[in-house]
Amino acid sequence: MDVRGRLLRTLEDLNEAEIATFVFYLNGTIPRGQLERAPPVKLAELLLRYCPERALEVTADILEKIPRKDLLRALRGEKEGAGSLRERTGGVTLRMGETPAAPGPSLGAPSRQASDQELMKVAKEMGKSWKQIGIQYLGVKKSHLEQIEEENPGNVPMRAFYTLVDWRNREKEKATASQLYHILNQEGVQLDREAYDFLLNSI
Repeated sequence: MDVRGRLLRTLEDLNEAEIATFVFYLNGTIPRGQLERAPPVKLAELLLRYCPERALEVTADILEKIPRKDLLRALRGEKEGAGSLRERTGGVTLRMGETPAAPGPSLGAPSRQASDQELMKVAKEMGKSWKQIGIQYLGVKKSHLEQIEEENPGNVPMRAFYTLVDWRNREKEKATASQLYHILNQEGVQLDREAYDFLLNSI
Protein backbone atom coordinates (compact mmCIF):
# COMPACT_ATOMS: atom_id res chain seq x y z
CA MET A 1 0.00 0.00 0.00
CA ASP A 2 1.32 3.46 -0.89
CA VAL A 3 1.92 6.22 1.66
CA ARG A 4 -1.38 7.96 0.94
CA GLY A 5 -3.30 4.72 1.45
CA ARG A 6 -1.51 3.98 4.71
CA LEU A 7 -2.21 7.48 6.00
CA LEU A 8 -5.86 7.35 5.03
CA ARG A 9 -6.41 3.92 6.55
CA THR A 10 -4.83 5.11 9.80
CA LEU A 11 -6.74 8.39 10.02
CA GLU A 12 -10.08 6.73 9.26
CA ASP A 13 -9.61 4.53 12.32
CA LEU A 14 -9.45 7.54 14.67
CA ASN A 15 -12.61 8.58 16.48
CA GLU A 16 -13.87 12.17 16.70
CA ALA A 17 -11.94 13.01 19.87
CA GLU A 18 -8.74 11.45 18.52
CA ILE A 19 -9.06 13.37 15.25
CA ALA A 20 -9.43 16.57 17.27
CA THR A 21 -6.26 15.74 19.20
CA PHE A 22 -4.45 14.81 15.98
CA VAL A 23 -5.36 18.21 14.48
CA PHE A 24 -4.25 19.92 17.70
CA TYR A 25 -0.75 18.46 17.36
CA LEU A 26 -0.60 19.40 13.66
CA ASN A 27 -0.94 23.11 14.49
CA GLY A 28 2.31 24.76 13.45
CA THR A 29 3.08 22.05 10.93
CA ILE A 30 0.07 22.76 8.73
CA PRO A 31 -1.70 26.16 8.54
CA ARG A 32 -4.55 26.37 11.03
CA GLY A 33 -7.12 27.41 8.42
CA GLN A 34 -6.44 24.30 6.36
CA LEU A 35 -7.05 22.01 9.33
CA GLU A 36 -10.45 23.32 10.37
CA ARG A 37 -13.07 20.54 10.10
CA ALA A 38 -10.79 18.58 7.79
CA PRO A 39 -11.98 14.97 7.25
CA PRO A 40 -9.45 12.10 7.18
CA VAL A 41 -9.08 12.28 3.38
CA LYS A 42 -8.15 15.96 3.51
CA LEU A 43 -5.82 15.42 6.48
CA ALA A 44 -3.95 12.77 4.51
CA GLU A 45 -3.64 15.12 1.54
CA LEU A 46 -2.46 17.98 3.77
CA LEU A 47 0.19 15.79 5.38
CA LEU A 48 1.49 14.79 1.96
CA ARG A 49 1.45 18.40 0.76
CA TYR A 50 3.15 20.02 3.75
CA CYS A 51 5.34 17.12 4.90
CA PRO A 52 5.94 15.11 1.72
CA GLU A 53 9.04 13.39 3.06
CA ARG A 54 7.89 13.10 6.67
CA ALA A 55 4.14 12.44 6.48
CA LEU A 56 4.39 8.96 8.00
CA GLU A 57 6.90 10.10 10.62
CA VAL A 58 4.72 13.05 11.69
CA THR A 59 1.66 10.79 11.87
CA ALA A 60 3.55 8.19 13.91
CA ASP A 61 4.74 10.83 16.39
CA ILE A 62 1.17 12.03 16.95
CA LEU A 63 -0.22 8.51 17.27
CA GLU A 64 2.28 7.92 20.05
CA LYS A 65 1.04 11.03 21.86
CA ILE A 66 -2.70 10.32 21.53
CA PRO A 67 -1.88 7.38 22.25
CA ARG A 68 -2.97 4.80 19.66
CA LYS A 69 -0.18 2.25 19.80
CA ASP A 70 -2.23 -0.24 17.77
CA LEU A 71 -2.44 2.15 14.82
CA LEU A 72 1.20 3.10 15.30
CA ARG A 73 2.21 -0.56 14.95
CA ALA A 74 -0.03 -0.98 11.91
CA LEU A 75 1.39 2.15 10.30
CA ARG A 76 4.91 0.84 10.80
CA GLY A 77 3.92 -2.55 9.45
CA GLU A 78 4.46 -4.36 12.75
CA LYS A 79 2.27 -7.27 13.75
CA GLU A 80 0.12 -7.07 16.87
CA GLY A 81 2.16 -8.27 19.80
CA ALA A 82 5.44 -7.62 18.05
CA GLY A 83 8.33 -6.35 20.08
CA SER A 84 11.66 -7.45 21.36
CA LEU A 85 12.00 -10.68 23.30
CA ARG A 86 12.94 -8.61 26.33
CA GLU A 87 9.72 -6.58 26.02
CA ARG A 88 7.58 -9.70 25.60
CA THR A 89 9.08 -11.39 28.65
CA GLY A 90 8.48 -8.49 30.99
CA GLY A 91 11.97 -7.03 30.68
CA VAL A 92 13.72 -10.28 31.69
CA THR A 93 16.52 -11.58 29.52
CA LEU A 94 16.15 -15.37 29.17
CA ARG A 95 18.89 -17.91 28.67
CA MET A 96 18.50 -20.42 25.89
CA GLY A 97 15.90 -23.03 26.79
CA GLU A 98 14.32 -20.96 29.55
CA THR A 99 10.68 -19.93 29.55
CA PRO A 100 9.27 -16.84 31.20
CA ALA A 101 8.29 -17.30 34.82
CA ALA A 102 4.66 -16.89 35.74
CA PRO A 103 3.90 -13.29 36.64
CA GLY A 104 3.99 -12.46 40.32
CA PRO A 105 1.14 -10.85 42.18
CA SER A 106 0.17 -7.46 40.86
CA LEU A 107 0.94 -4.50 43.04
CA GLY A 108 -1.75 -2.50 41.31
CA ALA A 109 -1.74 -1.02 37.84
CA PRO A 110 -0.10 2.38 37.57
CA SER A 111 -2.43 5.31 37.07
CA ARG A 112 -2.83 6.28 33.44
CA GLN A 113 -3.46 9.60 31.81
CA ALA A 114 -7.06 10.62 31.24
CA SER A 115 -8.00 9.51 27.73
CA ASP A 116 -9.29 11.66 24.87
CA GLN A 117 -12.69 10.02 25.25
CA GLU A 118 -12.85 10.94 28.94
CA LEU A 119 -11.74 14.50 28.26
CA MET A 120 -14.30 14.90 25.48
CA LYS A 121 -17.08 13.52 27.68
CA VAL A 122 -16.28 16.09 30.37
CA ALA A 123 -15.78 18.86 27.79
CA LYS A 124 -19.29 18.42 26.41
CA GLU A 125 -20.70 19.20 29.86
CA MET A 126 -18.51 22.19 30.73
CA GLY A 127 -20.50 24.68 28.67
CA LYS A 128 -19.76 28.37 29.15
CA SER A 129 -17.77 27.71 32.32
CA TRP A 130 -14.90 26.14 30.33
CA LYS A 131 -12.73 29.25 30.54
CA GLN A 132 -13.25 29.79 34.27
CA ILE A 133 -12.50 26.14 34.99
CA GLY A 134 -9.44 26.36 32.75
CA ILE A 135 -7.95 29.37 34.53
CA GLN A 136 -9.04 28.82 38.11
CA TYR A 137 -8.84 25.05 38.50
CA LEU A 138 -6.79 23.59 35.65
CA GLY A 139 -4.11 26.27 35.66
CA VAL A 140 -4.24 26.90 31.91
CA LYS A 141 -2.61 30.16 30.84
CA LYS A 142 -4.94 32.91 29.68
CA SER A 143 -2.97 33.26 26.44
CA HIS A 144 -3.53 29.57 25.71
CA LEU A 145 -7.26 29.93 26.33
CA GLU A 146 -7.41 32.91 24.00
CA GLN A 147 -5.66 30.89 21.29
CA ILE A 148 -8.03 27.96 21.84
CA GLU A 149 -11.00 30.34 21.61
CA GLU A 150 -9.70 31.88 18.39
CA GLU A 151 -9.02 28.51 16.77
CA ASN A 152 -12.47 27.11 17.61
CA PRO A 153 -14.95 29.90 16.82
CA GLY A 154 -18.39 29.16 18.23
CA ASN A 155 -17.46 25.59 19.18
CA VAL A 156 -17.69 25.51 22.98
CA PRO A 157 -17.22 21.73 23.42
CA MET A 158 -14.00 21.79 21.39
CA ARG A 159 -12.74 24.83 23.32
CA ALA A 160 -13.34 22.93 26.54
CA PHE A 161 -11.72 19.80 25.11
CA TYR A 162 -8.53 21.59 24.05
CA THR A 163 -8.41 23.28 27.46
CA LEU A 164 -8.39 19.84 29.07
CA VAL A 165 -5.79 18.64 26.55
CA ASP A 166 -3.60 21.63 27.48
CA TRP A 167 -3.88 20.61 31.14
CA ARG A 168 -3.03 17.00 30.31
CA ASN A 169 -0.03 17.98 28.20
CA ARG A 170 1.33 20.13 31.02
CA GLU A 171 0.72 17.67 33.84
CA LYS A 172 1.87 14.65 31.80
CA GLU A 173 1.69 11.45 33.90
CA LYS A 174 -0.05 13.33 36.72
CA ALA A 175 -3.04 14.08 34.48
CA THR A 176 -4.99 10.99 35.50
CA ALA A 177 -8.74 10.48 35.54
CA SER A 178 -8.48 10.43 39.33
CA GLN A 179 -6.73 13.80 39.42
CA LEU A 180 -9.26 15.33 37.04
CA TYR A 181 -12.10 14.04 39.20
CA HIS A 182 -10.62 15.65 42.31
CA ILE A 183 -10.07 18.94 40.47
CA LEU A 184 -13.65 19.08 39.19
CA ASN A 185 -15.03 18.00 42.55
CA GLN A 186 -13.68 21.11 44.30
CA GLU A 187 -16.10 23.57 45.81
CA GLY A 188 -16.85 26.38 43.40
CA VAL A 189 -16.49 24.43 40.16
CA GLN A 190 -19.58 25.22 38.09
CA LEU A 191 -20.18 21.71 36.87
CA ASP A 192 -22.75 19.11 37.88
CA ARG A 193 -21.19 16.12 39.54
CA GLU A 194 -22.98 13.84 37.08
CA ALA A 195 -20.79 15.32 34.35
CA TYR A 196 -17.62 13.78 35.76
CA ASP A 197 -18.75 11.02 38.13
CA PHE A 198 -17.86 8.46 35.45
CA LEU A 199 -14.18 9.27 36.08
CA LEU A 200 -14.49 7.29 39.32
CA ASN A 201 -14.66 4.14 37.22
CA SER A 202 -11.12 4.86 36.05
CA ILE A 203 -9.67 5.29 39.54
